[in-house]
Amino acid sequence: MLRGLFIQSPDQLPRRWRLNGILLVVVCLAFTALMWWLLTATNAELAQERLRAQTDKTVNVLENNIETYADVLYSTRALFFVDPSISRDEWDVYTKTQNTIERYSGIQNVTYIQRAPASQLGAIENELNDNRRKGEPEVVIRDRTPTLAVVTYVTNPD
Repeated sequence: MLRGLFIQSPDQLPRRWRLNGILLVVVCLAFTALMWWLLTATNAELAQERLRAQTDKTVNVLENNIETYADVLYSTRALFFVDPSISRDEWDVYTKTQNTIERYSGIQNVTYIQRAPASQLGAIENELNDNRRKGEPEVVIRDRTPTLAVVTYVTNPD
């Protein structure tokens, strides 16, 4: 009686049980493959959606920053239309009254560039170094050509 409960050898298994075992393995493999495909597709869609959202956010930030920089450029252009020979002190007053650095967090400083004949460089250098503010480094003009030099003023946030 007990001998009938135990499987004695694979050859003695009924054919039906062998087919059921093979069918079970095939169904499990198919189910596993299907689940793997579904999860892969879902993960790819989620990653694509995250990328789209981050891209949209980045584009919006860049568009806003470009609009901000354009506003700053337009306002400084208007200043130079009013008076093309603005002094450094007038420039400082303008940038401080505009609160450019406080209002526009992406802007670290505002620069004023003066073009001058090379013959005036010595006088400009001396004037800038005599009038420089406490804590500022000495001004040295590096961009020179025989006929033109560029003097750069950087307005630091105070």
